[in-house]
Amino acid sequence: MKKLFTLKSGLFSLIISGSNLIFAQTTVVGGLKNRLGNITSTKATTDSAMGIGTSSPDGKMEVLYCPLFGQDHNGLVITKKDCHVGQVYGGYDGHFNDVIAFGSTTTEPSYYPSPVSPAHLYTSNTPLGFPLSSINNNLNPIFWARVQTPVNGITTSGDDSRFIVFPDGRTGINIANPRCALDVRSFGVNKPAAIFGVNAQRGPITTTIPNQRYTKHVEIVPHLSQFGYNRISQTKDLGIFFTDGLGNMGTNTDGALVIAPWSDTNITGRSVGGLRMDKYGNIELRGNLRCLKVNTSAKWWPDFVFSPEYKLLSLDSVSVFVNKYKHLPGFPSQDTILSEGQDLGELQQLQQKQIEELVLYTISQEKKIKSQEEIILSQEKRLKEIELKLHALLNK
Repeated sequence: MKKLFTLKSGLFSLIISGSNLIFAQTTVVGGLKNRLGNITSTKATTDSAMGIGTSSPDGKMEVLYCPLFGQDHNGLVITKKDCHVGQVYGGYDGHFNDVIAFGSTTTEPSYYPSPVSPAHLYTSNTPLGFPLSSINNNLNPIFWARVQTPVNGITTSGDDSRFIVFPDGRTGINIANPRCALDVRSFGVNKPAAIFGVNAQRGPITTTIPNQRYTKHVEIVPHLSQFGYNRISQTKDLGIFFTDGLGNMGTNTDGALVIAPWSDTNITGRSVGGLRMDKYGNIELRGNLRCLKVNTSAKWWPDFVFSPEYKLLSLDSVSVFVNKYKHLPGFPSQDTILSEGQDLGELQQLQQKQIEELVLYTISQEKKIKSQEEIILSQEKRLKEIELKLHALLNK
């Protein structure tokens, strides 16, 4: 590809190559402006802009290109070349990546809130007390988009980072020193840090309000207020919310959230399951649940069984019911359980009620047994007395 034009100034150097950007004969600044737009090399608040492939750029700089039929081309490419392969720069044992430190070692502007607690990653060859290097590991960003915010009327400080990419792969949005591959920071309460979605178009709300377009999406909100997004939210909660975008102001109407392994096969004869939350917050879990404790909110508890006013069915009545319906009174039938599932909380309450009724039956039986024992003892005593009197009469 032939180099067509080189433009240099005190602030930048620009080389234009190829046949689709400018004509070879347009080597004067006047001709170059038609293809590159209005070029400026001064940092001034003017309407000057640079366009490559367009004479009317939509920003301070725009690259416009049209791939050839059947082909595709890269757009703007920024490449940082490692020019010192194999060279040791210093640091402990010659490796800057031995230590990654967050917290006090970061160099974010002072008006950013600091992390709550430092996080450190040490390798086996890092001695205690070794001075931690900066989180950037002396790597300058490949790409950095930021805005300059005046501080006390002075514009020489206060650069707010909006998007930054480092050579080691760390990418930050609204944060100058990303702590991982993707570090996103939101600002304010009930403000999403990330939204992932697709278009979901709604019809007109009224005759005077036109069609509105929201998204079917999942969003992550790091800081919630009480009742933020949902009445279940409490102050300072973190949240993950989903919506089909079809409700009022984009709220959910019939969307559901699925968390499951990506699979369409069976494992050891069992269907691969997962977790699904419907529009009401009801959760369907297909798979085993293992936990240390389950705490449910009970609607009632059967201690009323011990009230003197409680009418306990006779055992004869229970026997008639069981013989007829083949399940205990008050319990769902087998067909109901198999078709509608088990309400574990309700079933536990029914079982507790049955246990308490069994205690009452046992107490009643115990009273009857004691009464019968007393009768038997009385009869034995009476029989003994009769035997003595009979024996006395026979020996006269």
